[in-house]
Amino acid sequence: MFRKTAISLLLTAAVLPALAEVELPALFGHHAVLQRSAATPVFGFAAPGEKIRVEYRGISAETTTGADGRWRVNLDLSQLSAEPGTLKVTGTNTVTSDDVVPGEVWLASGQSNMGFSLNRAENAQSEIAIANPQLRFFKVPPSCSGQPLHRPHGVWQYAGPRNSGGFSAVAYFFGRELQNRLNVPVGMIQSAVGGTPIEAWSAREILESDPEVSKTCARFREIFAAYPAKLEKYLTELDAWEKANQRSDRDGHEVPDGPWKTIRLPGPMPGHGGAVWFRRTFNLERPTRLVRFGTSTDPIEIFYNGDRVLKADRRQLARSPYINVSKTMPAGKCEVQIRVFTSGAPPQILGDPDTWLDGDWEYCYEFELPPVAEARNGLPPSYPGRAPNPMRQPSVLYNAMINPLAPYGLRGVIWYQGESNAGNAAKCNMYAREFQAMIKDWRKRFEQPELPFYFCQLANFRAKQSDPEQTGTWPDLRRAQAAALALPRTGMAVLIDAGEALDIHPINKLVAGQRLAAHALRNEYLVEDIAVNGPIPTGVEVDGDAVVISFQKLHGGLVARPLPETYDLARIRQRKAKLIRNSPDSELEGFALRDADGRWHWANAVITGDMVKVSSPAVSKPTAVRYAWQDNPTCNLYNKAGLPAAPFEREL
Repeated sequence: MFRKTAISLLLTAAVLPALAEVELPALFGHHAVLQRSAATPVFGFAAPGEKIRVEYRGISAETTTGADGRWRVNLDLSQLSAEPGTLKVTGTNTVTSDDVVPGEVWLASGQSNMGFSLNRAENAQSEIAIANPQLRFFKVPPSCSGQPLHRPHGVWQYAGPRNSGGFSAVAYFFGRELQNRLNVPVGMIQSAVGGTPIEAWSAREILESDPEVSKTCARFREIFAAYPAKLEKYLTELDAWEKANQRSDRDGHEVPDGPWKTIRLPGPMPGHGGAVWFRRTFNLERPTRLVRFGTSTDPIEIFYNGDRVLKADRRQLARSPYINVSKTMPAGKCEVQIRVFTSGAPPQILGDPDTWLDGDWEYCYEFELPPVAEARNGLPPSYPGRAPNPMRQPSVLYNAMINPLAPYGLRGVIWYQGESNAGNAAKCNMYAREFQAMIKDWRKRFEQPELPFYFCQLANFRAKQSDPEQTGTWPDLRRAQAAALALPRTGMAVLIDAGEALDIHPINKLVAGQRLAAHALRNEYLVEDIAVNGPIPTGVEVDGDAVVISFQKLHGGLVARPLPETYDLARIRQRKAKLIRNSPDSELEGFALRDADGRWHWANAVITGDMVKVSSPAVSKPTAVRYAWQDNPTCNLYNKAGLPAAPFEREL
C-alpha cells in the first residue's frame, strides 16, 4: 500500500506543474493559418481557474480555464488583411506563435487517395519546385485511439521544394486553385489514412445510433479483441511443430556462396521452405528510404552494404504485412540483402509493383527444407490470418485524428474515401446512412451546422466488362455517396473519367483537386465563371420503345466526347489497352436498358437538344435505364464545360 501511495504522489507532483503551464495546441503553432471569420476559435489548456489572455494583431480576448483544464476564446478576424502576426497567449506563463496568418482553412480527410502524396502524382515535379508560403499544410500523423483525444499533433509547413512532395496531392491541387483565385493564404489540414473504412472516421455514439451499423461494429470489435489469443496459440503450436520436425531456423546466419539465381519480385519463391537470401545493387543519386516491404509473416532481416537495418519476427509481421525501413540508404552504390525464413512453405515476398522492390533480384538458399508432407509429426498448425488493422476499428481515427482538431475554425471539408466500404448493395445502403450521419456529426463538432462538405465520387477502376449484367460493386457505393447531396452545402466531384483499370490509386490527382475546388470557389467564394457539375438528369420518360432523359447543368449544351482508341491500365507504367466499345454505332456510350424480363442490354443513345434518347433493338418495353453503371464503364456524356455526367440508374 505504501509503495502504491508513494508512486501516486510522485506522479501527481510530476503532473501538476505541467497543468499550470498554458498550453497552445500544435494547430496554433508557428506558421498557422487561422480561418477568417467574425468568431474564430482559439483554444488550449491550462490549470483550472487560470486567467487567460489571447492577443493577435491588436485583437484580444480574455477567459478563465474551466474545471476540465480547457480554455477558449473567439476572435473577430473578419476584417484583417493577410499580413502575418504573432499569436500570444498569456496565463501564468506566455506562449507565442510567429508568422500566423488569417486565411481560408480546409480539412482534407479520407483514405489513401486523399493521403496520396504529391511526389507520386502525375507531372508533380514542376509543382513541387514552386515555393508558395501562402499555401500551408498541417499534416496530422496517422494514429488511432479507443477514446477521444484532445491534443492534435503536427506542424504547419509552407508549400515548396522541401515540403510539398509529402503533401496530399488532392489537397495540394485544391488549395493551390483556391490560393491562385483568391490571392489569400490557404491552410490545408491533412488528416487521412489509407485502407480505412468510414466507420473508423465516425464517432462511436453516431455509429451506435444506427442498430444495423452498431451490430456490424460490435462484430468487428469482437474479432479484433479475440485475435491476440488466436495468434499466441498459433505461434506456440508452430514453435512446437518446428522443433518436433527439425524445421526451426538456425543460429549464425551466413550469406551463402551460391550459385545465385534470378527471380522477379514481388512474388512467391520456388522450393519447400528454409532460409533464403535475396540481393540487389542500387546506384542511388541521393539518399533513399526503402519502404512498403513485407512477407507472409516469415521472419525477415534486411541489410544495407552488410549492415543489418531491420529484423522483424512473426509477431511484428502478424500485426501488419508491411514494414517500413527507417534507415536511409546512402547515395552511391548500395547492395541490399534480404534474408527470409519459413518452415512450412516457400517464402512469399509482398510489395506494390512500381516500387523499389519491383524487378529482378538474385536469390540463393542458405539451407532448404524438405517438403512439408515428409514431416514426421503431421502438418503445421493453421495460420489464423492477419491481425485486423487497428486503423480500421470503428471510431479510432475519429478519436485520434478528427476530435482533437475541433473546434478549429474551418471554411469547409474535402473528402476522398469509399474504396474500403465498397461491397454488396446492402453494405452500400448502410454506407449511405453512415456517410450522411458522419457529415452531420462533423458539422456539430466544428460548431457549423452547414459546414461545406465536398467529396470525391469513386473513380473508374478494375477491368472493363462487355456484359451489361456484370456491374461490379462500385456503382452501388457511388450511388451511396451521391445520396449525401441531399444534405445542404454538399457537392460531389465526379471522377468517372479519371481512374485507371489496374491501379486503385490513379496518379492524375489534378482533376480531383480542380473539381473539388470548383465547388468551393463557386459556392463558398461566389466565383461565377466556374462550372461545377456535369449534366444532371432531371426527368425520365418512356417514348414507345425508347427512353428520353432530360438534363440540367448543361453549361452550353450536352456533348458526346470522342472516345479514344485506348484506355488507361496503369499510367505510371504507361500501360494501355485497346478500347472495345459496347455500343459501337451509338453517339453516346455507357447506356443500358432493362427489358420486361429483368435483363440488361447495351443501348444506343443520341443527344437531342438538352435530352438524350436511349433505345435498344433488344428491348421493346424498357423498365429501367442506366448510365456508366459499372466499376470501369466506357462512357462519354459531358457538358460543354468539359465536366462528365455522374453514373445514374432510374426505374421507369
